[in-house]
Amino acid sequence: DPDDTPLLRAKYYYRRALDNIDQAGRDLRAQLWVNYGNCLSGLGRAVEAISAYDRVLQIAPDNTIAKGNLAIELHYFASIAQYPVFLLDALEMLEQVLSEKNLGDYAFEGTRQAFQSARDKIEEEILELGIKRNTRVEKKTILSSGYIGEYLEFCAGHQLFMNFCLSCRRCDRYYKDSLVFSLITKLDD
Repeated sequence: DPDDTPLLRAKYYYRRALDNIDQAGRDLRAQLWVNYGNCLSGLGRAVEAISAYDRVLQIAPDNTIAKGNLAIELHYFASIAQYPVFLLDALEMLEQVLSEKNLGDYAFEGTRQAFQSARDKIEEEILELGIKRNTRVEKKTILSSGYIGEYLEFCAGHQLFMNFCLSCRRCDRYYKDSLVFSLITKLDD
């Protein structure tokens, strides 16, 4: 949309609402996070949208709409990050969501069809790329110790990356961040 003013305004109000919902019920909190994620997705802010959908699933692990939307966003993100293994996570989530007889109380009429279409597209891409469905990327332990190791763990835990990566997915790339302390300052400083 060439004029994203309404989405920016919505993002602002969703953020304000989310900052003040600690006492709200589980369903309301989950729905606000889904809507906020949808808003971020519409603005092209994939990493933040993924984080919002992950937050929903922490609150309400059974929220099929958040899982489906997360899968679609991971599909989009896989090409941005140039890390197609995320497609496997997206496909797995969509298959799980589509196996549900009821997609949830908040699903719209075309939701199942949209998720099926996304699943089909992801399956095509996986075939084209020659990715095996059982591909797994194991997280590596940080070889750095002391301050650098603690810093990397802190950044990973708070989703503060200097490259395109998500700590909770099948990826070890945040350990290979291209910005190194020694490029910024002396390690003993």
